[in-house]
Amino acid sequence: MVPPKNASPSSRDTNSRLEGNYVQRASSRFSDDQNPLSSEMAIVESSLNDLSQFLQLTVSNHVSSGDCMRNCVTLKQLIEIYAIHLERIRRLRADWQKTVSQVVAFEIRYLDNDEFLQLDAKALEELELWRTEILFSDDLANPVDESVITAQLASQPFETVRDTVQKHVAESINLTVVTILSQLVKLVEMEVLSIIQWFSKDICTFKRYSRDISIRVRSRLDETQKMWIEEGRWKKKVQRTSAGTTSRTLSCYIQHLVNANSYNIGESKVLIPRRQKTLLESMPTWLTPAIRIVEGTLIRETLVEQDVGTHEWEIAHDAVLWHNDPAIVLGPFVLSGWGPREIQEELAIKASRLS
Repeated sequence: MVPPKNASPSSRDTNSRLEGNYVQRASSRFSDDQNPLSSEMAIVESSLNDLSQFLQLTVSNHVSSGDCMRNCVTLKQLIEIYAIHLERIRRLRADWQKTVSQVVAFEIRYLDNDEFLQLDAKALEELELWRTEILFSDDLANPVDESVITAQLASQPFETVRDTVQKHVAESINLTVVTILSQLVKLVEMEVLSIIQWFSKDICTFKRYSRDISIRVRSRLDETQKMWIEEGRWKKKVQRTSAGTTSRTLSCYIQHLVNANSYNIGESKVLIPRRQKTLLESMPTWLTPAIRIVEGTLIRETLVEQDVGTHEWEIAHDAVLWHNDPAIVLGPFVLSGWGPREIQEELAIKASRLS
């Protein structure tokens, strides 16, 4: 996404510095020739730069909308507007974290049924544990910007105070953009997101990931107690102790599309399942102009499943298919995708509501 042509020279200079810093960081993280992501990131470097420019301009406009510290004439006025800008940055980062929390896809599989054991509770407990391990990773932590206003700074000439807080807000904006981009790259490393690769204007490939939690009850132990109440009456108590296992599987669907097109939100006619609807609805308004829905004809899908405990990859299924296969993308990053199974499930839900 490229910023409007009427962007100010200062905005363009800031964008250039940010792009240089980010590309340098990204290249250092993907410079290892053994890293399979290095070639993917090189292919989409231009798209990354476009996304960087969009974020820089959008975040800057969002933070400074309606308030300009250059127009302040008193220290009180300056400090109030500075505080407003910092609060907008904090809210913007919080909005982004809500979006990140929606991109991790989970599924629960019950391999056995035990009426005495609350498998739903066990599954949700495991799901939240796995989600926490991903979303609260140190690499996904949000920076915290404290105000630079102190009594010592306030005692300085007004121009010095204004220059200091303006510089801090500009640095905080840049840090916010770099953090968003770095988190996107980290989520690719963590196999939560993927990179979409375009081989021509309507042919592309990408991956979508799902984390499956399987629950199996291995053994049960029943204990029966009889308690005498009165003559001819007994009270029987049965206690069942169940032991089971939960296992984690990372599923990767490698999609190959032809006749692919990119649409703005609301333009695509494809059916969107509930989870992807929730993802789109959770996105802040300042981010939606960069979101696209890629829809095309799936000609090949490869399913790769990984036992997360052993990290050994196995090819479980390799099929040649022909049907619609949409995805939600932000720049080169695939935030979510769905296929015929999810579409059929959504159609079944709608049919049941009408019946």
